[in-house]
Amino acid sequence: MKSIMSCRMARIAALLLACTAGAAAAQTLSITPRPGLWKSEGKILVNGQDIMATMRQAQAEMLKSVPPAQRAQVEAMMKAQQGSGQTECLTAAESAELKDPQAMLARMHKETPQCRYQITKVSGNTVSMKGRCEDPDGYTGDIEGSYTALSETSARSSFSGTGNYPKAAEIPGVKPTAKGLYTMSMEGTQTWVGASCPKK
Repeated sequence: MKSIMSCRMARIAALLLACTAGAAAAQTLSITPRPGLWKSEGKILVNGQDIMATMRQAQAEMLKSVPPAQRAQVEAMMKAQQGSGQTECLTAAESAELKDPQAMLARMHKETPQCRYQITKVSGNTVSMKGRCEDPDGYTGDIEGSYTALSETSARSSFSGTGNYPKAAEIPGVKPTAKGLYTMSMEGTQTWVGASCPKK
């Protein structure tokens, strides 16, 4: 459960790095991210509760019941699953492509076909957008937020929405509203690590 959600959150955060476009017009940002390795980190809140922190707490409680001989191995496996963010490599061509708004939206829709986005405003180096996700295995509902390019080496993003999220029932302490809905919010940061990318 946790690994699936963190993976999706990291993927969305990484894709927001590509969303540096204007609306239907040819508006663009003035900042182009540097080619190379980028790292995306963030958190997901469900009804205001940090689910990553909740999962880490649950894992810590579970470790108490693991025999000492196996505890170190299990703890290492948990840390490996949690990771420290998702990385993505941008080539020089991909960085240059980030100036093309239509190409960026096409990429975002291709990578997250369960969601459709529309850019509503470009102000300075901040892109605001709205959309809707229809994911039977995840979140279904409206979503809106923004992406801000802070510099050639850093960016931040923030998205939120209210809708259906059946898997939220598996998260300890999280309960739906009276209408059975959940409020999701995602906050992410994207940081340039270096010019070199790991060999595949």
